[in-house]
Amino acid sequence: MRLIVAREKKEKAEEVLRSIGNPDSANRVNNVFNNGEGYMDLVVSNWIPVSEGGTTYSNYWFLIDMERASEMAKLVWGWKPKFDDDKVITKGTKVYTGSTMFKPGFVSHQWAYGAQATS
Repeated sequence: MRLIVAREKKEKAEEVLRSIGNPDSANRVNNVFNNGEGYMDLVVSNWIPVSEGGTTYSNYWFLIDMERASEMAKLVWGWKPKFDDDKVITKGTKVYTGSTMFKPGFVSHQWAYGAQATS
């Protein structure tokens, strides 16, 4: 699992993922997100803007299931590699033209969850 947060929320995310509990509270519980085994890693994003047009994006966060994402990611072909023989010879070298078109695609987006937190 991977947690992606804005740069402004790095410290809060580290606290949530790496704390061993909440010692200042009567509701002290074990950390279900990490359990000391590296269950979830943290990525601080540079592409989440601070604010734009009055909208604050720094509270946005995303949770990615990396294993599920790799199973659902596919390579989508527009066309597979093909070469044309135009019978062009330049300075003793035969010239072939080739082309291909492909892009990554996903069977489903059920591997990602994002939310706009309020704080």
